[in-house]
Amino acid sequence: MKIEDITVGPRKRELGDVSALAESIDALGLLNPVTVVIQQEHDGRDIIYPKPVLVAGARRLEACKQLGWTEIDTTVVELYDIDLQLAEIDENLIREPLTALQRAEQLAQRKGIFEMKGGGNKSPTLGESGKNFPTLGGRGNTGFAKDASDKVGATKRTINEDVKIGEGIPEKLRDDIRGTDMEDSREDLRALARAKDNPAAQKKAVKAVKGGEAANLRTALKAEPKPPTKTATNMAMEELAECLREHPDQDELRACLAFFKKSSPWVGKVLWRLAK
Repeated sequence: MKIEDITVGPRKRELGDVSALAESIDALGLLNPVTVVIQQEHDGRDIIYPKPVLVAGARRLEACKQLGWTEIDTTVVELYDIDLQLAEIDENLIREPLTALQRAEQLAQRKGIFEMKGGGNKSPTLGESGKNFPTLGGRGNTGFAKDASDKVGATKRTINEDVKIGEGIPEKLRDDIRGTDMEDSREDLRALARAKDNPAAQKKAVKAVKGGEAANLRTALKAEPKPPTKTATNMAMEELAECLREHPDQDELRACLAFFKKSSPWVGKVLWRLAK
């Protein structure tokens, strides 16, 4: 296929230096063809023409361009648009090394696509044609971690931990971490993700490390006072307040109190006295 005919969409990561790869291809030839999908494109006059779009092999394609090649060996596959994202993610996870943060982001995105396509236990999403996307690998309820483990060669535990990092750190905070040592410290990122219920603490920890006030995120998070935990009485009082708002009628309120007394006798007694 002519290289100039292949469309390369926006990449999720930089290609980096491909000079060594170009030297290898020049000496040994292109051992693995690049992969494209043929999309149908309109030229503005309702004339449809085939448009090859790169799925995998951006670095190989760039290296061949540097060598002055005008044509390249190509494997053509048929994929839904959503599969283009999946194929590129798998390519990134398998090929060039990623930072701990980049890997976590890619796996979290891959999980979203997997569930959208009907993987795991979630309902499949309908495509534009009204047909369900095919389940990955045709394995129905096979879990995401197992599927990803088979594809990228990591353990299911590692996959799940990395997904928690990608899902537990807000995007804006991830942008603040990029380019720092924190980006490639998996243990620090795991600690930060575990604090997802306290975004203020997450933000403060990143700021402390960037400002030199803390050696790493784990240290910064340990120094942050933990929010007070709710006692059984606190939670019961909140439930009582909700009952008062929703059921001002005395009979219904008594029914609420009776429920509390039955479920937790000592809490019920306290609430009964407060109500009187």
